[in-house]
Amino acid sequence: MNGVDIPINRLVSVFNKGLWPGVGKKEFNGRVSRNIKDENIIPEVLIENTNDYRRVQFNDRLNAMCFFDVGNEVSGIEEVATQEVRLFFAVKMPAIYPFIGYRATNEVHADVINLIKKEGAFTHEITSIQTGPDAFGDLYSENLKQYDMQPWHVFALIMNMTFYHYC
Repeated sequence: MNGVDIPINRLVSVFNKGLWPGVGKKEFNGRVSRNIKDENIIPEVLIENTNDYRRVQFNDRLNAMCFFDVGNEVSGIEEVATQEVRLFFAVKMPAIYPFIGYRATNEVHADVINLIKKEGAFTHEITSIQTGPDAFGDLYSENLKQYDMQPWHVFALIMNMTFYHYC
């Protein structure tokens, strides 16, 4: 493992340890592969200890899930590089904030952003937040669109990740 996968996997570990503890089943995935099926770009994650992939799919048993979609362009000089990364989340709002009587989207965004900043301000520059259908970008979202309404909230943090690029 090298390059952008190092800070991505570190964030997955941080999310698993500290993001919304005690809210039930969560699935924090690392980097997805953009596999093409039937002319659609399908996000799939590598199944640990295999060479097989599984499609990232949401289900109502989860209270939160995420995955990282990595851009194709790597910029940087010598040892340090930067790459755009889209961190996609789907969160079941009442499970995360059961005692808040409104749709707590700002609180959810702040939880994720604050944990990312605490983890490594140097390596993660958040440039924007996208919500609704725009959050999916060019990924095939047929089964994802149903998760963009109450009780779910979907969003993507667009960030530039800086990492050591060993050539």
